[in-house]
Amino acid sequence: MRRPAAMPAPHRRAATVALMRAVQLVSSRARVASVARSAVTTVAGLAVCVAVVGNVPAASAAGGPAVLATVTKQTAIAAGGGWVVWSSPDASGHFDLVASHHGIVATLPVQAQAQPFDADVGTDAAGRVVATFSRCRVPPVTSFDWVTRDGVACSARVVDLASGTERSAGIPRPKGASDTFPSMWAGRIAFARQDPRHKDVEQVLLWSLRTRRLTVLPHGVVPTSCPYRKASDCVGQPVSGTVLGLDLGSRLVSFLWSVEAPAVVGHGGYEVRTDRLSDRRSVLVGSGFLGEACTGGHDGVFPSPPVSQGASVWYAQLTSACYAYASTLERYATSPRLAGASGPLDGIVLQVARDGTDLYALVAPPNLPDDEPTCDQPARPCTIQRIATPALTAVRRLPSAPVF
Repeated sequence: MRRPAAMPAPHRRAATVALMRAVQLVSSRARVASVARSAVTTVAGLAVCVAVVGNVPAASAAGGPAVLATVTKQTAIAAGGGWVVWSSPDASGHFDLVASHHGIVATLPVQAQAQPFDADVGTDAAGRVVATFSRCRVPPVTSFDWVTRDGVACSARVVDLASGTERSAGIPRPKGASDTFPSMWAGRIAFARQDPRHKDVEQVLLWSLRTRRLTVLPHGVVPTSCPYRKASDCVGQPVSGTVLGLDLGSRLVSFLWSVEAPAVVGHGGYEVRTDRLSDRRSVLVGSGFLGEACTGGHDGVFPSPPVSQGASVWYAQLTSACYAYASTLERYATSPRLAGASGPLDGIVLQVARDGTDLYALVAPPNLPDDEPTCDQPARPCTIQRIATPALTAVRRLPSAPVF
C-alpha cells in the first residue's frame, strides 16, 4: 500500500492516488533545532540526557505563544499530564522519543526506531502518565516522502514517562496482523489493526488488561458503490480505509480516518470519527477531502488527528484555496447532543494537542508560492508551540461523509 509520509496537498493530477498520512500526519524525518546545551539531569525522578532549548521564552510579554522546539520536518505531537512528546533523529538517523516536561526537553530511554514514533500520551491503570507507541519487526519503508511499504508485525509498547520503564502492552496479535497508533487511558488501550482477513480496511479495537478482552469498535466509512454509469469503470480501483491517528479518553475513542474508493469525493477523503465507549456508537465530527488545486473555491480540507477530552473532541483543520491556507480549531461535544464550535488559529497549524486547558500546536512557516506548507527548510522551520485557545463560535452545519 503506497501512501504519503506527510500531509497531502492539492495537486493538478487527475489520477486517483493513495491518500494517507503516515504516523499521525507526520513525514519520515524530525529534527529539534536551536539546542543551546546538553546536560544530564533528573526529570520527575528520571535520569536522562536532556537538550535544553535555547532562546525559548515561557511566554511573550503580550501573552503570545510559547515555543517548545523548532523542527525542520513535520512531526506528530501528543500531550498529557504535563508532558508533550514528539520524535527526533539521533546521530545515526534513527529516531528517539523526545519529551518536554516543565520546560525541559529530554530524550527518553526508549530504543530508537528507523521511523518516527506514533506516540500518544495517556495514563495506565495506576494513573501514571505513560506514552504508548508501536514497534515493528520490519519497519515501514519510505522513499521520496512516500511510505512504499507498511511496517510488518507491529505491536504496542508502553513507557512510564516518570521512570522510563518500557514494556509490552501485552495485546494478543494474530499471525499476519500489525497494530499501530496505540493510546492508553486508565489501563485500557485503543489501537488500529491491519489484518489480512480485512484486506485494506483497518480495524479499530479496544483492549482491556483487566478482562483481557478485545472489543471491536466501528471504523470509518468505506463506500462500496460505483458512482459511474458503467460499473466496469470501478473494477480494479483501490478500496481502503486507514487510521492516521487515534486518541483514547475517558469516554471516547477518536481517530482520523483516510478513505480511498471510487465513490469518495476528490482524490481522497478524510473523516474525524469518535466512538462512544458507553454504547459503541460511532459519530462523525469532521471530514475533509483532497481536490484539484486552483479550480475555484476550496481545493482541500485537511483535519488533523483528534484529541479526546471528556465528551468532547478537538482537532485542527487546514483549508486550502489555490495555495492560500487558513487554520481553525474545531471542537465537537458529543453529549447530551452533537454540537460543534470553531475558531480561527493564527498561522498554518498542522496539528494540535490538548492537555487540560493547555493547547499545543505544530505551526508551519508561510508557504512558498504554488507550494504546500512544509517544515523541510532549515532556514524556515516549523515550531511546536503552546498557544491560547481562540474564541469558538457555534457551527450550524454538521459534517458529512466525503462520499458521493
